[in-house]
Order: sequence, then C-alpha cells, then structure tokens
Amino acid sequence: MKKKIKVILLEDIPQVGRKYEVYEVALGYFRNYLLPKDLAAIATDEILNELKEEREKAKKAKEKRISANKDKAKEIEGNTYTFIVKAGAKGQVYGSVTAEDIIEKVSKDGYEDINVNLTHPLRNLGEEQVWIDFGDNVRVPINVILQKEESTKEKPKKETEEEKKEETENNESNKEKEEDEESKPEEEK
Repeated sequence: MKKKIKVILLEDIPQVGRKYEVYEVALGYFRNYLLPKDLAAIATDEILNELKEEREKAKKAKEKRISANKDKAKEIEGNTYTFIVKAGAKGQVYGSVTAEDIIEKVSKDGYEDINVNLTHPLRNLGEEQVWIDFGDNVRVPINVILQKEESTKEKPKKETEEEKKEETENNESNKEKEEDEESKPEEEK
C-alpha cells in the first residue's frame, strides 16, 4: 500500500488540484516532484493558518480588483472609437482593424490590462459593437467605427517643357560660376 501525505498546493497542478487546496498525494510524488519544484508544502497547522490568511488576502484583493474594473467599465461603456482606414470605391477596406488595434487605441485613454473579444478582424466600413473584457467577468460594449480616409492628396502637376529648360539653364550657370571661382587664385578670393 502506498503511503499518502496531506499537502497544500502552492500552484494549480493539472490532474491534481487547485492552488491553496489541501490534497492527499502519494509520498513519493510529493518528495520527488512537488517538493523540489516548490509546488506543494506539507499541510501542518502552521501552514494551514498561513493558508487561511493568504486566502483572505487574495479574496480582498480580488474584490478590490473587481470593484476597480467595474468602475473602469462604467467609464468606458458605450464610448465610440473611430478608425480612419483606406477603402476602395465600393467601401471595401484595405487591411483590417484587429483586436490589437482596438486595445492600443483604448489603452491611450488609460485603460490597461483589457482584452477585446473579436471573432474576426473588422473589414467593413461603418459602426460595429465590440466587447471589452476587464477580467473577472466584467465586460462592457463599446462602439467601433471604421471610416473611409478622405483623399486630400493633390495630384502632382506635370512640369512643362519651359520649366525643365529653365531648371537645366540654372544648373549650368551655377556650375560655370563655381568653376570660375575655383580657377581664380587664392589671393583674389
């Protein structure tokens, strides 16, 4: 019969248990795997008391984090973010707006550690609702608008033959002046 020992897991371990839970495992498994990797500790009264305090701290921290995330969510809920994109005449967007693009734009407003739930990149002009996830089941919708970039570029005007001739004449006369100055003795300069 295998000897078993009660341990407290210090990390989540697949197929064994969750962090800060007390489990009974084989002595060899504890001694050869869990202990050397600091994944578990023997469940003594002292450690159980520390564990209880640690759980309370973690619970308070989680409540505080959830409260802060809910406050942030209220601030951002329903906000509209506009992306200026290049698009064809029929409204087809060149490229797309991805979750990373949205996160970057929202982060500029001071909202950090967020995720954007997109099933596919945005490729159509217009408005679309996107969900922002703050973690701990705190999610809010925002509006994302893809707007066509206005073409304000002027077409480059074609140089006329006269302008080209003037430019070459100016260049030639400048070269002649430089050559004349170089050929003069140093005393005259």
